[in-house]
Amino acid sequence: MKIETLTSTGKAVEGAQCQLSNDKGTAMAVSGQSALVRRSGGDLSVLCELAGQPSAVGQAVSRANAGLAGNILIGGGIGAVIDATSGAAYTYPTWMQLVFGEERLFDRSGHRDEGPVSGTFVRATGPATTAELARPSDPSVPPVAAAPSVAASGIRAPLRRGDALEYVLIDQMTGNKSPVIYRLDQVTANEMSFNQGARVERIDGQVVLIRSPAGGIFDTSSPPGGWARVNVRPGMAWSEEYPRHSLRATVTGESSYKIGDEDVRVVKIRYAGWQNNTVMSNGAAPRSSQMEVTVLYAPDLKRVVRFDAETKAIAGMTKESLQLQRILRN
Repeated sequence: MKIETLTSTGKAVEGAQCQLSNDKGTAMAVSGQSALVRRSGGDLSVLCELAGQPSAVGQAVSRANAGLAGNILIGGGIGAVIDATSGAAYTYPTWMQLVFGEERLFDRSGHRDEGPVSGTFVRATGPATTAELARPSDPSVPPVAAAPSVAASGIRAPLRRGDALEYVLIDQMTGNKSPVIYRLDQVTANEMSFNQGARVERIDGQVVLIRSPAGGIFDTSSPPGGWARVNVRPGMAWSEEYPRHSLRATVTGESSYKIGDEDVRVVKIRYAGWQNNTVMSNGAAPRSSQMEVTVLYAPDLKRVVRFDAETKAIAGMTKESLQLQRILRN
């Protein structure tokens, strides 16, 4: 992996001391050079320091590579398990450009190794301490730069351009945690665009388009319009029939849910049904997986604050949880 550090004006500056950490270990590098990093299903945390410059911070999202997909398609279940356990099934962007004074999120999706990945701005940073250099890649640990608390920023305030929704995606089977950032890039009278158009919502929170499934099953299996309906309330029920999915939704009640220091009212929605997996490479019929989803939807925020999904099939099961941690105000 090649690491470059840039000033806020885009000028490359070499010689920063960089630490790259994931759950497999830690590597050191000098910006402008390359480092060997062990692959992992967990995300990679990068921290670069140079005298006279604020910290340059990055989080690289781990993505399954083509080898894992090939193992699954040809029926190589054992190979897939070994790859996932060892980390060989996953990879990161191979060329990252960090910016002094910023934290950025780097995602390999759509990257073809022809050039650098500039990442998505998350927040401004300050000078790092020695203790922060040893901090592991774990979304449950406070970030390098202190961000506004949910209470201070006003969680119910309308989103503005530059604000970001910070979630954590948890693989309940392995315990791996990954940060998921939805940054609001553009707001019109009718729509909001996140992550450079990767996710588009109506002002009322209904989903218009998902181009890049950053949130795992939350995005890949999203019904048209999203996981909740406008004016949803206890007692409502409906069916969702869309490509590869057949689900029945039931609103089971209301409660409160804590985000940071603030409680918000949520409506609980349960989904149950089936997900049809992709057709096998040998032309066999699609295999169905039983699917159960629990959604906590906050009407005041017009969005899901917690999402728990479980799928069961002959080949195995998956369990994921996506949880809103805070709203980062620009």
